[in-house]
Amino acid sequence: MAAIKQLLAKGLSNPTEIAAQAREQFGLDVQPGYVSTVKTYLKTKAKPAKKTAQPDNLDAAVAFCEGVGGVDAAKTLLEKIERIRKL
Repeated sequence: MAAIKQLLAKGLSNPTEIAAQAREQFGLDVQPGYVSTVKTYLKTKAKPAKKTAQPDNLDAAVAFCEGVGGVDAAKTLLEKIERIRKL
């Protein structure tokens, strides 16, 4: 995987090219399918993690719930917003 990462960092993107370069430069017998799998893994791993609840977010959530009349009212409002968003 490290060799593929190095070759990707050099600007190579074609799995067949990368496999050939891995063989030539590092002596590795890498198949293009494996290169594709590694590329997909690296892209997936590079995605930013979902935001976790931070104190500021919690304060905003509490203020929202209080502003609309409580947690049950907030749930109802959010469900309506979600239905509208899906239209």
